[in-house]
Amino acid sequence: MNSQHALIPGNRQRLQNRKTEHGHTLVELMVVTTLMTMLTFMIAQVWRPIAVSTTTLRERAVASTEVGLAADFCARILAAQAPPSTSPKLVSLSSANLKSPTA
Repeated sequence: MNSQHALIPGNRQRLQNRKTEHGHTLVELMVVTTLMTMLTFMIAQVWRPIAVSTTTLRERAVASTEVGLAADFCARILAAQAPPSTSPKLVSLSSANLKSPTA
């Protein structure tokens, strides 16, 4: 039946054009879409623990900073309220102030 249609002058040109057309079929597009969706979900599953651990570390850093600021604030209040004669002096723990046990 194809041979009869190929004999018609206009049909032969259409058949030749049809063979040389470039493009993708619907099945090919669906397969690629499915594969890309699966790849996206796999990457999201790998990325989730990374995001959670980063958030946890950030929360710990903020909490540590807040505790340090609160301790510094309390020390300043207590130092301001203590009488001058009983106020302890701050000692630096640098290596120049430390004496060796043999000396």
